[in-house]
Amino acid sequence: MRIVICIFACVITFVHAIAAATNLKRNQSSSNDIWMILGAVLAILGIILCLLGNGIDWLISLVGFSCIVFAAIQNGRNRQSFHLSHHIVRITIFSLLVFGLLFI
Repeated sequence: MRIVICIFACVITFVHAIAAATNLKRNQSSSNDIWMILGAVLAILGIILCLLGNGIDWLISLVGFSCIVFAAIQNGRNRQSFHLSHHIVRITIFSLLVFGLLFI
């Protein structure tokens, strides 16, 4: 179960990191993209620690996922394309991942 949760968390995290890196490459960057990349790095660190069996992995992942969610919400507000349902789904997925990391 641990492997499945870590793989799913990696996929979601890499998708967000690729989106932020694409914005940086297109010169459409903002500080939100930096927050998203920072969050992705922290989330990946937490996932690696989960695979190694460290007990603090869920907390590091929580901070990383929170940075990603914060950046995504700010991107939506700045671009005037804020879709509440999209962010609720993102928060729900990240919450389930954190609970999964906490209880495995």
